[in-house]
This record gives sequence, C-alpha cells and structure tokens, in this order.
Amino acid sequence: MPQGGWATPAERVRGRLAPLVALLASSLLMCCLVTLPDQSIGWPGLATASARFVGWAGFAVVLAMATALVSVGLCARLGSGPPLALGTTAAVLGLALSGDVSSGAQVVLVLVLLALGVGGLFGSGLCLLEELSPGQARVAVVGWLLPWLGGWGLVGWLALHGHTSDRTRIGLHPPAPVLAAGVFVLLVFAVATLMLEPHREPAPQLLGWENAWAALSVLVVGAASLVMLLGYQPDLAPSWGRPVVLLSAAVGAAGVALVPLTLSDPGARPAYLALVVALATGPACLHALLLVSAEASGPLSWWLPVMLALAGAVGVWAGWRAARTAVPAGLLLMTAS
Repeated sequence: MPQGGWATPAERVRGRLAPLVALLASSLLMCCLVTLPDQSIGWPGLATASARFVGWAGFAVVLAMATALVSVGLCARLGSGPPLALGTTAAVLGLALSGDVSSGAQVVLVLVLLALGVGGLFGSGLCLLEELSPGQARVAVVGWLLPWLGGWGLVGWLALHGHTSDRTRIGLHPPAPVLAAGVFVLLVFAVATLMLEPHREPAPQLLGWENAWAALSVLVVGAASLVMLLGYQPDLAPSWGRPVVLLSAAVGAAGVALVPLTLSDPGARPAYLALVVALATGPACLHALLLVSAEASGPLSWWLPVMLALAGAVGVWAGWRAARTAVPAGLLLMTAS
C-alpha cells in the first residue's frame, strides 16, 4: 500500500488475494518436503540411485535455509515477488523430475530444485507480511499456517496412499490440473508484485524474532552440515552411527533450548520453543505412526487424516486460549507418545 494510505484497485485486489496466495505457497512448499514414508518406501531405490543420498539431503537443507535467509534479507529491497517466482518455478521443476528417480545425477538435481523451492516459498511468505496492512497480514498468516498446522497427517496419508514400490518418488505430487492452477495463481501474483512495487514497512518490534530465527537457522545449518559431511562417506563404519546420532541430538537439543534466550520478550519464549519443537519432531513422529499402522493393517482409511487435522485445530485453539497450560501439556503429550 502506498505511503499516503490510499490504494489502487490493482493493489486492493492483490491484498484480497494475499491469503489465498499464502495458502497455495505453503501447500506447495509442503509438497516439496521429503517425508518419512518417501524415505522408508523408496530407500532401496534412492540408495541404488545415489550412495550419497544422505549427504545430498543435508546439502539440500543447507541450501533451503540459505535461500530463505537471502530472500528475507533482501525483502526490503526486492519484496516478495522474486522469491515467490523462484520458489514456485523451482518447486514445479523439482516435482516434475522427482516422479521416478533413477540416477545419481537426477537425485542431486531434484534435491537442489526442491531445496530452492522450499527456501524461496518460505522466504516469500515472510516478505509478504511486510507488504500488507495489519488486517490483511493477520488473514494471510492464517492462510500460511493452515497447511503447517493441520496438513501433516494428510501429507503422510497421501504419501502412503499413492506410493508404489516399483517407483522411487521424492515429494508429494498433486494432480496436474490442481498443480497447474495453483502455480498460475502464484506466478501471476509474483508478476503483479514486481509491477506494483508495494510499499514495505518492516516492524521494529520484530527485531528480537529475527535474531531468534537467525540463531535457529545457524543451528539447523550446522546440524545439516554434519549430516552432509557424514553422508558423503558411504563406507563409514556402522559403529560410528549411534555415537554420531546421539551427539548430534544432544547438541541440537541444547541449541533449541538456548535459542529462545535471544527473544526480547520473555513471554514469547515458551511459545517459540513449543513451535520449534513441534515442527522439528511432530511431523516425523506422526508419519512414523502412520507408516507403522499402514504396514501392520494395510491401506489407511480416509477419515484418519481428517481426524488428525481436527486434532491439530483443537491443539492450536487450546494453545491460543491458554498458552501457559497448553504448551507444557502439549510437550508432555508429545514426549509420552
């Protein structure tokens, strides 16, 4: 919106479309993630295609974080248009090439494209908030968070439902018409953002949050770099596996516990810690439960992801209404399960 407070019709339309764009970008981002069912079912094919798949996966995490950080760092100068266009294009190309991976070069190319897609889409979502009015930004945040809060069960169910052992697939592949329609909306929105050049007003009160996310990014990149270095050595002795995993987990847990100290608002530290722990462990735990259930009893019913989405919505509502009680209870529940 211009500095004078008025908005042209094109800018008003863009503001109304922002929640839909945030929802589509977040959904496309989740389609690019390598889930636990993908790794479990397709591991023989991935290991055959590339003996250094684990190392390249660690490199992909580093590349995704670097792309997101660069996008956010250049947000005040470039806006959300370039990272949204980059992320959408890279994600579509990566998904198109990841339907049946058969060679090491294809594995590397797919992981690089998906990493660029994840980083660009994530960075564009954060930049988009600085280009909207406070009311529009609140609605856009809801659209951005919906897939993250209630979509993990659906992603795991779809990964198990459409995965066959004779094809080595990476990521989640939505139907072609749905993907084409979503990509069209995202690219048109990105081009409109580049043409309109909306005014951006970074909020000074978010400085503490930026420091916390930067510290968390350093922690993730460090852990991914360790995975990358070890994964590039397929002949590593198996006796090294458990000590390295335990050491990495201990360093990661200590880092996650210390990162909230960078927040300037002490009241926000429990919520930040709960969000980070939930995103770091929740999807893997949930997908592990789905994977075990599918192997034990066959294909899972359609109502299961619906119930998981409703459970996620209830958890979000409880955390919103009573954070001091819901956050410790949620962490204890995740630990017990």
